[in-house]
Amino acid sequence: MLTERRSLEKMARAVGAGRGASQFNYDFIVRHFSDRATYSADDVILAAHAVYSWMPTMMGLLSPISVLEAYARELPNFTADNAPDVLAKFTDGIIGNSWVGTSKALHVLRPSVFPIWDSRVAWVFGLQREPTYNNQARYLDYLRWVNAQVNDPTHAALFASRATSPVRTVEFILYEYAKKILDRQRKQKRERANRDKHERSRRAAQEAKNK
Repeated sequence: MLTERRSLEKMARAVGAGRGASQFNYDFIVRHFSDRATYSADDVILAAHAVYSWMPTMMGLLSPISVLEAYARELPNFTADNAPDVLAKFTDGIIGNSWVGTSKALHVLRPSVFPIWDSRVAWVFGLQREPTYNNQARYLDYLRWVNAQVNDPTHAALFASRATSPVRTVEFILYEYAKKILDRQRKQKRERANRDKHERSRRAAQEAKNK
């Protein structure tokens, strides 16, 4: 079970209503791949390569073609309600054992069903080491959590105020909130390091002067 650090509304207020610097690329890729009546293994492979074009790591080995064909057959049948149970039947992701990469490929293929899962989103739930979040069980928990947010009537006004789908809105808020907090923490760490460095230099200069 996942527990977020703050409520969705509080994170949304902290983030604001921006769409993000990579939104153009996202829109283009999603329009190309998403919500088709049928899919082939080629579609799954190309979607995986497309999403890794904006990821900071290189794509690992794809799962065997039989697994990719099984995903292609199942893709039109996924719904927000059945996705966790149906996806649980797959023992492999699309990109080997990477459920971060798999979530991104699934998202561009079925964006109304599958939210993106990555290290920043996982941080919101207190998961900071890759083995704790880059696995199927955690992604299934996250699927259920996002579905609960989408179906929560208290979030209706939030979703109505955004141009993106509810699934994308939830994921985007989590990602941007984590990015904002983590960027602030990194900045504060750099500033402390610079102050410490300046203080060490000042003391060394004073000691040299006193000799």
